[in-house]
Amino acid sequence: MADKDKDIDGKCNVDLGTVNFRLSQIEDSIKDLRTVVLETKLQERDIKDLNEQQTELLQAVNSHDARIKTLENKPAQEKAAKWQYVMDYLFKTAVAAAVTYVLLKLNIHV
Repeated sequence: MADKDKDIDGKCNVDLGTVNFRLSQIEDSIKDLRTVVLETKLQERDIKDLNEQQTELLQAVNSHDARIKTLENKPAQEKAAKWQYVMDYLFKTAVAAAVTYVLLKLNIHV
């Protein structure tokens, strides 16, 4: 520091105008930071709301997709059920015929 800024005891003489200017700059910076923090919190809340809405929408789409697949497969399932009934009937008939044949060969009359 220059000698003119020091007094007799060796302490620094500080211009109050400079200190006040710097303090006002710091206050302005703090106000700006508060604004940024507030906007960030609002954006976080908006993002959280959007994520919740996206999750709900995804669940609804998945639910509708499952229903659509069920409806698409319904005619095929009905035809398959008819064929399942026919095949079960034929299998039971074949087993009954085979058992009857074996019993007749053993001379057991049913």
